[in-house]
Amino acid sequence: MKLIFDIGANTGDYTDHFSKVADKVIAFEPNPQLVARLNRRFASSNVTVDKRALSSTVGTQLFHICDAPTLSTFSQEWIQSSRFSLDQNWEISIEVPITTIDSAITEYGVPDYIKIDVEGYEYKVLQGLTRCLPDTIISFEWAEEDTYIQKSIEYLQSLGYTQFFYTDGDSPCGTSDILWSTWDDLHFFSRVVPERKQRWGMIYCKKEQQVGDRKYDRWQTEYFWKYINLDSRPDRREHMEYEFARVGIHANRLQALLPTEVEQPADKLYTMQKRTPGAIGCWYSQVKVMEQALTVGKHAIVFEDDLVFCDDFNARLDVLQQYMDTHDWDIIWLGGTYHTEPTWHRSENGQHIHPDLQMCHCDLNRDWEHTDNPYIVRTYGCWCTYAYIVNYNSLQKILDLLDQNVYRSMGIDWLMILLQPQLLTFAFNPGCVKQFDNQSNIGDGITYFSTFESLGPHWYKQKL
Repeated sequence: MKLIFDIGANTGDYTDHFSKVADKVIAFEPNPQLVARLNRRFASSNVTVDKRALSSTVGTQLFHICDAPTLSTFSQEWIQSSRFSLDQNWEISIEVPITTIDSAITEYGVPDYIKIDVEGYEYKVLQGLTRCLPDTIISFEWAEEDTYIQKSIEYLQSLGYTQFFYTDGDSPCGTSDILWSTWDDLHFFSRVVPERKQRWGMIYCKKEQQVGDRKYDRWQTEYFWKYINLDSRPDRREHMEYEFARVGIHANRLQALLPTEVEQPADKLYTMQKRTPGAIGCWYSQVKVMEQALTVGKHAIVFEDDLVFCDDFNARLDVLQQYMDTHDWDIIWLGGTYHTEPTWHRSENGQHIHPDLQMCHCDLNRDWEHTDNPYIVRTYGCWCTYAYIVNYNSLQKILDLLDQNVYRSMGIDWLMILLQPQLLTFAFNPGCVKQFDNQSNIGDGITYFSTFESLGPHWYKQKL
């Protein structure tokens, strides 16, 4: 790249990265404290420090200095309603010079890349650009609580920008890493909860797709794929790598925990320890996948390592994606292991008949029911923790429920049967995956999953 605008240079971490990939970087930063640091940091380099701020007009404007200098802003809404509002003070305000992107281009030239990170003031900065720059990539910071995200997108679209991408967190994204898509196809707001005030990242845009661009793949970008595998089972690892390759899916391995590696109070683990100690490692390995997905801001897809995928797995993912985009959901089971008769959740006089469900107080008398999609069923007693998807927006709730109830559980599959009446859970019908008969690491001897064939054609089908 020849020229980069770093708008809101802050302490210069992005600026330093840009200086290594561009001929020249213009670092815009109005905070006097940070300007001094930037001048020292980038003396005798290809970085020009410009102490003006960017806005929608040229002139001067009141800039609010935060106790934490990197959180200083022009935005009153950011001061009053951001995740930092309760812990920070913006008591000092100073007049600073402001300019626009248009004016900066007149002065410095058309940049190859514009990065904007200005603590809730991004929309105003974007309004200082009044034409589409056909060869320029623009990125701006987003935060869940920012009410101007949609306005920013609509403004950029009105200028002629058609391709978008977004990331979580602060890491700079190289242009070759961007997976371009239309804004609507990103389904950005399906995973943004403004009142939560936790997630943030960068939104990227440009004018149009070009030859060689990488395209956005929702299943590989929005979902956190992990399969759980013990070091002692290289046979299963090899099998799962083959299965994922066969259906064109990339999933990373999570080194499964042994029961002895789980650090939890003994009273929490007593029931599993007494009945099936091997279930402890399985439980906390699956929890670990969900925790990691929560950290990176993605839906979790959890797999055990003894699975066979149906031949039309990707076609079923398309069906699932359409359903999940149009319905509320917490968990989607990729297997079809639910009972038809007798059901788990069957009771008489308010008392569950199945001895394992005495702690469940629902009066459903059914484990599943039809939905408006012939391939998706609503479940209340599905036994499918060998392959499932957890909604990012539900991860914390489900992690809390698992933690609160682990003390009474014989295993994560058993507890999920108890919890399903409290959750919005669904299964693909027939199942997208099945388990093969093999030596168990939880119980003793061979586990014969083939016995589930008695549940009928809804359990698993190689092709729809």
